[in-house]
Amino acid sequence: MDIVYFIGPEHTEELRYSLRSVCENVPHDRLVFLGTPPEWVQDAMIIEGAFDTSKFWALHSKFRMLGNPRIPLSDKIINFDDDMYVLDPITKEIPPHRVAEKMKRINVQIRNQSVSNDQVIENTWKFLDDNGVKDPVELSVHTPRVYDRDLVAELIEKDEMVEPYLWRKIYANYFKLDSVRLEMDVKVIHKDHWVNLQRWPQGFLSSYNASFNIVEDYLKEKFPDKCQYEE
Repeated sequence: MDIVYFIGPEHTEELRYSLRSVCENVPHDRLVFLGTPPEWVQDAMIIEGAFDTSKFWALHSKFRMLGNPRIPLSDKIINFDDDMYVLDPITKEIPPHRVAEKMKRINVQIRNQSVSNDQVIENTWKFLDDNGVKDPVELSVHTPRVYDRDLVAELIEKDEMVEPYLWRKIYANYFKLDSVRLEMDVKVIHKDHWVNLQRWPQGFLSSYNASFNIVEDYLKEKFPDKCQYEE
């Protein structure tokens, strides 16, 4: 399987340690970026495009690209964000992960010109409800995601492109894929959260740009060596 990163215009050191974790722990064929990676990245396939500056619209467009048969990717891909780290060797296909049984609905009363997180969650819920998915599972855990491109193509045929969705929640719910429950989301928010994740390791880790300093020393110690994708 190819590994496909959705990469935005701003680059941080998070990607460097994400790639090192991939090289060490995730068997894969090619490394692919949808978007422009930093200049120090090498030996990767780069697919650039005129992506929207809005985070949610850019993610929406990149997900749709996965379903485009003209883009030369493997039939299944593993989708990463640049702030996701795999801490243990992967020996089987990564399942969808959840931390709660049911997805919460947010009723947005005011529609803003710039799309908010709450609006995207409401769009996602409406898409699932309109397509007969009742009581969807909460699948917003920040871990890598496996997508079957034929299934992605089936989904985007139903997309009216009015407003963006959280496709990672839609995909597993729509196709009723089995998910694995984690004790907590692996995206570090603050120091106490990081302490708890170390007590109950779950094989994955993620960070915000603002919280990277909390896990930076740990990642430097765990992944000290350059990987093949670094100059």
